[in-house]
Amino acid sequence: MSQHQHDRLRIRTKALRQHEHLFRCPVCTASMKFAEHSAALVCDNHHSFDVSRHGYINLLAGRSSTKYDKALFQSRKRMNDSGFFQPMLAEIIDVVQELAEERGQLTLLDAGCGEGSHLTAIGRALDGEKPGRCVRAGLDIAKEGVLTAAKSDRDSVWCVGDLAQAPFADQQFDVILNILSPSNYAEFNRLLTAEGLVLKVIPGIGYLKELREMLYPDSGHRRETNDQLLRLFTRHYELVAQRPVQYRYQVGPALMKDLVSMTPLAWGAAEEDITAVLGQETADMTVDLMMVCGRRRPG
Repeated sequence: MSQHQHDRLRIRTKALRQHEHLFRCPVCTASMKFAEHSAALVCDNHHSFDVSRHGYINLLAGRSSTKYDKALFQSRKRMNDSGFFQPMLAEIIDVVQELAEERGQLTLLDAGCGEGSHLTAIGRALDGEKPGRCVRAGLDIAKEGVLTAAKSDRDSVWCVGDLAQAPFADQQFDVILNILSPSNYAEFNRLLTAEGLVLKVIPGIGYLKELREMLYPDSGHRRETNDQLLRLFTRHYELVAQRPVQYRYQVGPALMKDLVSMTPLAWGAAEEDITAVLGQETADMTVDLMMVCGRRRPG
């Protein structure tokens, strides 16, 4: 490691120290602190996790395998940077800003943060009005996603970790974001403050329907409705807000490649159908989402 990299790591670790109360050990659940003279987060039972030179912390207790690779996350970041999800983010920011005005400062967790663009955009929108009122953390099991996030946003806490055994202490987060990602409601409830909110984005039946039809022209490949996901959410949470987010977005040739690359939808498609999609000049894509916001039910 060069001196420049060493200095940057030292600065990043110093910044992370102020958030050490957020963490608990993923091995034994003990509390954690940053070591005095090293870039390591250490628990009371001496389990140690290093801060990477890019500024994120790998808190996986064991190994994991995922098909979500570097190319997928780079494509997803370009899609996000293009504004593809901007109307969805505007709805989320509206809800979170209202809560921030009530409480003054918020601690946010993006559970399944991927490459971090959504959390970064939400946090910066809040900080733009009042710097420092939003402490934000992103968690994902895919190291390549968290690495991409950490490289582009040094103001957030980025962690590689398993949502089924989240490396955070109880009742640390005012808002848990869960955007187009699997949920673990037992862990969400453990991590939420008493008046905390879960904000989940669920894909609707029309989400990327044009892409599905192009990739699976003969199979009748269709997405199921989001009713089951919504019922599961309302079983755990009292609905505070429910907002449909529906629009169409024109995708050109360069973004079409990223769209195909960023979604698991293409994983089972025939090669000739993928080639046909990539040959499209432009295509209008339907973005059909449901944003639901809930508070934990009493008892």
